Amino acid sequence: MKLFYLIYISRATGVMLDEDLKKIGHESQSWNEVHALTGMLLHLRGELGAPGYGRFMQVLEGPENEVRYIFDKIRQDKRHYNIIKMSEGPIAKRNFKTWSMGVEAMDMETYLNQPGYFELTDDFLQSKQGQDFNLPLNFLKSFYQMHLRKTGS
Repeated sequence: MKLFYLIYISRATGVMLDEDLKKIGHESQSWNEVHALTGMLLHLRGELGAPGYGRFMQVLEGPENEVRYIFDKIRQDKRHYNIIKMSEGPIAKRNFKTWSMGVEAMDMETYLNQPGYFELTDDFLQSKQGQDFNLPLNFLKSFYQMHLRKTGS
């Protein structure tokens, strides 16, 4: 089976509570297990210096038809808007192989102190510079790698 990945960043339309994220995670895990998808969803709460409810950053990986199908459904979700597809393409192996869908949340100030953080302005995200080196994928992979170190997996 050829593997494919897709990563996007979007703006939240409202406040996302921990319970909301748990619900999204549970629904995603159930669907993804059946459809051979793995990945991670990060919710960045609030925005420094701008009104807003934060951002979502998500990576999906699995069979291309399944990734594209679920991304089409995700784009229709009313919990977010201004969806920017950062990158997509074939991959040799899964980056999140034990996560049918990992879910994390952090506030924007914490994000800015994380190694590997990058600008989240629309101009930067849509620029070539914002998509070079696949910054979002590498940032999300760091959460998975920390999880593996903690659990010894």
